[in-house]
Amino acid sequence: MREPFVRVPASSLTLTAACVPRAVHVETRAQYAQLERARLAILDTSAQKPPIVYDFQITSLWPSGASGFQLNLTSDQQSEAIAALSDLGKNAGVVLTAQFSSSPFLDIQSVRISRADHPGNPNCPSLLAGESLRSKFLHVQPRLMRIILPQEQVSDVVLLTNEVLGALMIGALLLALLWLSWQWANALYRLYLVSDDEIRAQAKKSFEAKPLVFAAESPADLVIGNFELMHRRLSFVRVLGPAVGFLLTVSSLIAGLHPSQQDVQNSFHFISSLQIALVATFIGLLTRIVAEFSIRVHQSAAERVLMLVSRG
Repeated sequence: MREPFVRVPASSLTLTAACVPRAVHVETRAQYAQLERARLAILDTSAQKPPIVYDFQITSLWPSGASGFQLNLTSDQQSEAIAALSDLGKNAGVVLTAQFSSSPFLDIQSVRISRADHPGNPNCPSLLAGESLRSKFLHVQPRLMRIILPQEQVSDVVLLTNEVLGALMIGALLLALLWLSWQWANALYRLYLVSDDEIRAQAKKSFEAKPLVFAAESPADLVIGNFELMHRRLSFVRVLGPAVGFLLTVSSLIAGLHPSQQDVQNSFHFISSLQIALVATFIGLLTRIVAEFSIRVHQSAAERVLMLVSRG
């Protein structure tokens, strides 16, 4: 597959020796485009001398979303270009080539090339190529395609919301973990530390205070109803915790591997997303473990209370 490129021919890019730019801006609405190479070539339209080609130094201006780049010439390159244009005079021609790579789609029509420095000559143009860029292609009938894939839109939404939602979801998992730990400790206390007489007294007192709860006709019915209610709550948290943790893990990996975050300077973002993913997985698994043990201990405590209440 050929890499998308933008080439402004000499017939539509007119620069004199006094208007050679030191820096050029290339802007495009292309999603996460990477400008791989940019060149400025000075041609002899009479074909008597070979072209002189200068490679721009490329700097990314906006690493995410719509892409923008600054192309820089060194002082020596600019001086050589000025001298070459002066030497060629009316036979001079200029070609600017920008080659893109790693671009899911490239809206060529939106590419805008302008100078980034301030020319000393007020007659120097600031816009080198704009909305009429399509007509400046060297191809006779260029085929322009703009394809927006659904996964790109989902990835964009995840990137924008993952950090905030991740903090909220991890906070919710921590609260659920604290509640599970409290229920586990409470069940252990009732199972091993409360005396038989105290259990009978508490069951009788609870039945007298709430005789209609769960349609209880006896303290044993109340014990069974309380256990079933707690079992449903613990089972819900046991399923929800790992599910939320896994969901946050996947969303964090999507955000960390987003195309706009693949530059070297964005390695912190990837590490941060990876940390969220690992923390979410850890808390989700810990929630499942604590909920499982809490259910077992509650069941044992309920069986003990039920046995003591049934014996009267």
